[in-house]
Parts: sequence; C-alpha cells; structure tokens
Amino acid sequence: MIEIYELYIVGELLAGPKHGYLLHSILKAVLGPFRQISWGVLYPLMNKLVKAGMLQEMKDETAAKGRRKRVFALTPEGRERFLELMETPLEYNLETEITFKLKMMYFLHVPVSIRISCIQQYLGYIQQILDFQKANEQHVAQHPNIATDEKEQNQIYFNYCFHVMEAEKEWLLQEMDRLISLK
Repeated sequence: MIEIYELYIVGELLAGPKHGYLLHSILKAVLGPFRQISWGVLYPLMNKLVKAGMLQEMKDETAAKGRRKRVFALTPEGRERFLELMETPLEYNLETEITFKLKMMYFLHVPVSIRISCIQQYLGYIQQILDFQKANEQHVAQHPNIATDEKEQNQIYFNYCFHVMEAEKEWLLQEMDRLISLK
C-alpha cells in the first residue's frame, strides 16, 4: 500500500511543488469517500522520501504569520523513482485496481510504451477475474445441492460481474488502440 502512496506523491509533484495539506486533499478526492489516508501515513512517508533524496522540503515564502506549510518538490532521484514505479508490473491483489487508476492518472508523464504495458497488465488482471467468475458460474450451475432459486440469483450476480468487467475491458482495448495509433 505504501508504494501506491509513494506513486501518488511523486506523481503529483511532477507538476510542481505542493504542500502536504494539498497533497492530502487531492489524494482524498482520488481515493474516494470510502478509502482515506491518514496524516500518520502521509507525513512519515514524505519524510522518508526526503531522507531518501527523492523529495526536497522547501520553505513556504507565501505563508502568512503562524505555522508555515511544509512544501515539497520532486528531485531528479524522485523522477527516477516515479518512472521505476510506473514500470513496475502490476501485482494482482486487492490493490490492483487503485494502483492501475493511479498509474493511469500519470500516463501523461511516461512514454506510450509504458502506458500500453500498464493497460495490458490490467487487462490480464481483468481476464483472471473473468475466468475465475466463469469457473464459479459453471460450478454453481452444476452443483446438485444448490437450490434452483439460489442458482438463479447467483446467475444474476455473475451476469452483473461479466457485464461490468466486459465494459471495462472494451474501454481499455479502445484506449490501447488509440495509444498504438500515436506511436
């Protein structure tokens, strides 16, 4: 999970320096209403990235009296780390979808070949889910101890899953075709 946040931080700072509060606010909007990052995760990670030479902490010259905001900028090492994270193959787990979405947010900053590779990896993830669901659908349909009404309800669920995944797959294939045409 930390690599997801690391990707987010270095990706956001590609556009220029930002203070921690702004990074936190943007990430909250990206992750959605049900998944949040605490300050206790964000600031220690930014401090770690500063110590590793990937970020530089700067003084906020525009701050009014009182507590000054901590402003962070990306270093050349941070740019290298960004590319490394973007090139890292997707792991297929509970974080795959959000990792892919974060990578997609930063496609502008990487070559088309990396974008295509990310999409191909995510298509592989979707295909694994589809294959798993199809196997489960067949198992349920053939299982003698599952009641007919239960089988029907399960079929509604499987149809929903297939529809959603196929729609996502279609969009990704169209996007990949668009990217290939840019080469």
